[in-house]
Amino acid sequence: MLAAPHRLVSYRCAMATEAAGATELPVVAFDFEPKTVEYMRQGLIKATHTQRQYYAGYLVPYILYGIKIIGLDATKAILAPRMFDESRLNVGIDVVPWNKVDEYGAFLDSIGVTR
Repeated sequence: MLAAPHRLVSYRCAMATEAAGATELPVVAFDFEPKTVEYMRQGLIKATHTQRQYYAGYLVPYILYGIKIIGLDATKAILAPRMFDESRLNVGIDVVPWNKVDEYGAFLDSIGVTR
C-alpha cells in the first residue's frame, strides 16, 4: 500500500493496475477517500475497509451516561468484550464491496458523517 504524509492513499494500487494494463487483478483498499470510491464505482477496487470513526463519536455520550447511571465498573464490564486494553475501545471496521459503495455512502449520510 502506498501512503502520502498523514493519509492512506490505497487507491494508488488501482492506478498501478490500470497503468500496467492488469485491471483483472483484484485490489482491496483501506480507506474511503473520494478517489477510492471513484475506483470502486469503476470496479477497479473490489472492496475497501474503513474505520468506524463515526461509531466512536456516537458511543461517547452513551458511555458517559452509563458511567453516571450504573457506575464506572459496571460500564467497564459492559464494554469489556470490545476493549483492546484498559483504555482503548475496539469499534471495528466496515468492509465495503465495490457494488455496495453507494449504499454505504447513503448509510454514512444518514448518520451525519462528514465525508
